[in-house]
Amino acid sequence: MKTLLSSKNFLSNNWAKNSNSIWLASSMRLYRNLKTHNFPHKLESSFLSELTHMLKHPLENCSQLKKGHFFLMKDLKPDERQLLFEYYLAGHNYQSFHGQEGLFIDSTHNLHVLINTSDHLVLNYVNSSNHLEDIFSKLIHMENELTKEIEFAFSPKFGFLTSSIDDCGTGLNVDIFLHLPALIHMKKIDEQLEKNASHSIFYTSIQGQSDVFLGDLVVLSNQQTLGVSEEQLIKSVHSHALNLIIAEKKARESLKKEPSNLKNNVSKAFGTLKHAYQLDEEEAMHCLSLCKLGVELEWIQNLSVEKINELFFSMGKSSLQLRVSSSEDLPSQRATLIKKEIEKASL
Repeated sequence: MKTLLSSKNFLSNNWAKNSNSIWLASSMRLYRNLKTHNFPHKLESSFLSELTHMLKHPLENCSQLKKGHFFLMKDLKPDERQLLFEYYLAGHNYQSFHGQEGLFIDSTHNLHVLINTSDHLVLNYVNSSNHLEDIFSKLIHMENELTKEIEFAFSPKFGFLTSSIDDCGTGLNVDIFLHLPALIHMKKIDEQLEKNASHSIFYTSIQGQSDVFLGDLVVLSNQQTLGVSEEQLIKSVHSHALNLIIAEKKARESLKKEPSNLKNNVSKAFGTLKHAYQLDEEEAMHCLSLCKLGVELEWIQNLSVEKINELFFSMGKSSLQLRVSSSEDLPSQRATLIKKEIEKASL
């Protein structure tokens, strides 16, 4: 029987209409804990199950979750947990959850709430919008609804109390996913990251590395949650993102005037996607990234930004399995899917 997490529709809401050129995704998380209970890792497993169901009820009363779906982690298959990791870009290791934790997913699939994982509640919102204030407003609205039934752990000195000291204070984490192929392939990314260096911001890849950026995606995250307001935090991350976007646009403009070897690399990547029999995830992401740049610079015709962005976020194992006819020989399935989707494209 098909469930929400095995339905092709689960992938369609966020990424299929994503028309952003550089700012591909935004992710925001609020960490909150109950004033009346220890952190989840300090509770007995038998009580943890009971607490998960207790927290389910105030979540059900939230306007954003009234048509949502609730799951227990123990009921999710490994592939479904992997899909959550790929789709929500949240950085949680869903495979490490022991089973008594809960999960709520709203009807738009933008919002999901983790129950009794690292903290009692982790409110996650992800989409392709670059309007951070709107995302934050939705999370705060939900938090305000929850406070009618739940009292959160808060210290006048340290702010919201969380299981990790790194999240205390605002309890807010913001991630911005930027596609920066021109800066990376023109060997200008290190200069730009150094120029924008700040104690409050750090840069990683979607795999958590700081030196190799899979798919030329650079993730900006706030490093500071204590001693700043939510507004200051959001403004800082947004400002750093805009600086990199401006630099990337300038690099792309220079490529239009002097394509150099990068146009040749784009052509090779396009040929690989057109004719490869098998593609692993890393190679597919590398080629799609260059072809996305080719689309933006009008070197590749008859291929929409929306289509290539959708492919970009469909290359992970579990995401791919929702889109292909068989789970066998995924490298071949991945190559076949891409060839079909870019069939009408040309150099």
